[in-house]
Amino acid sequence: MKNQESKSIYENTRAADWDMSGYKKVFGFEENDLRGKKILDIGGGKAAFQEEALKSGIDVVSIDPLYGDSIKFDGSQKALKAAAVNEALPFQRDTFDLVLANCSSFYYIYQHYLFKQGLEEAISKGLLMLNQITNVLRDKGEAMLSFSSEYLPVFERILEEFKKNNSGTEAKIIESAGDTSLSIFFIKKQ
Repeated sequence: MKNQESKSIYENTRAADWDMSGYKKVFGFEENDLRGKKILDIGGGKAAFQEEALKSGIDVVSIDPLYGDSIKFDGSQKALKAAAVNEALPFQRDTFDLVLANCSSFYYIYQHYLFKQGLEEAISKGLLMLNQITNVLRDKGEAMLSFSSEYLPVFERILEEFKKNNSGTEAKIIESAGDTSLSIFFIKKQ
């Protein structure tokens, strides 16, 4: 029921098409920074980032509720694209070294929950999402989730609440490396 309810908020959404250069600009990393890491790309959209990363030998799993109800595999049976919403990630604990979400995850927090259901529901859903992301991070793993700086006060509240319940996890909001309209919610699991 929860998964079906979550999927309904994505029904009128267009798939994103962020590529490697877009991710580099927003998050400020180089391709070499990604090598040897298992990466989860939340809201992968058309999976342009994933495709470029895989061609460069970088291990990326993309998820997006727009992919449908199945997990797709390549010939080696390594999961490439999984249909999922970030409130119910279909992965075991301690799976990823890096989680990226370029505008996608938090977009739904403010577009659906903040505007339609209010601040407290937006904070609740934001915390649920961050807890799911923290669960799939390995020790010393990091998550970088971009969002529109316009909503900074909302995400500062989410950060404040997240810190209360995750004392062993570093969490902060930083500026985007190359896009002044975006901020980054940064998590490092200790």
